[in-house]
Amino acid sequence: MSNMLGDFLREKRGDISLRDFAKKLDISHTYLDSLEKGYDNRSKKPLRVTVDTLSKIATALNEPLDKLVALSENRNPNRVHLTAMDFAFAAGIKKLNRENQEILKRIMQELLDKQKEDEAKNK
Repeated sequence: MSNMLGDFLREKRGDISLRDFAKKLDISHTYLDSLEKGYDNRSKKPLRVTVDTLSKIATALNEPLDKLVALSENRNPNRVHLTAMDFAFAAGIKKLNRENQEILKRIMQELLDKQKEDEAKNK
């Protein structure tokens, strides 16, 4: 399975230790290891990275967030085109307190799950 984000992070890390690079990214070294591998070390399930984490990494590496989002989805980052709506939505989320961000996250996941179910029914 392809892991474009992991490949990108390993390349950026170079000879720097996992611990030092993780500190630079403001994430744990164990999480960085999982990101590089593309799966959770404990469960062996594919890792789902959050936009908050990608934002931290983008800031630390001075990379565009949309590039890291594309890499996390194993898509070519040169083909990502975020709309004004995408940026407005992200800016609005950043203004919410943590509790409301979690509520919005649950709602978004429910909508995505419903959409997946609807698509499966229509096949």
